[in-house]
Amino acid sequence: MVRKSYGKMRGTRFKMQGKEKPTVNDFLAQFQPGEKVHIDFSSHIGIPNPKFQGRTGTVLARRGNGYEIQVTDMDAVKKIYLKPEHLRKA
Repeated sequence: MVRKSYGKMRGTRFKMQGKEKPTVNDFLAQFQPGEKVHIDFSSHIGIPNPKFQGRTGTVLARRGNGYEIQVTDMDAVKKIYLKPEHLRKA
């Protein structure tokens, strides 16, 4: 018997397939506060929680090398911190 996985990457087998390699421009992308962005698993390093894959959020502020994004999760409003390689302009 095999034990069931409860890890962070559980259920991401098909979510991460077919993604192209991130380019230098993806890492250097700039976003302004108030701009709408799509969350995408473009690289495996520092990926957000899988439930945020494909969601659209609003950029609140820049935090170091990344951005603070506001996303709605059911009725809750959540803030997540992501680097630009995981964001696409909406």
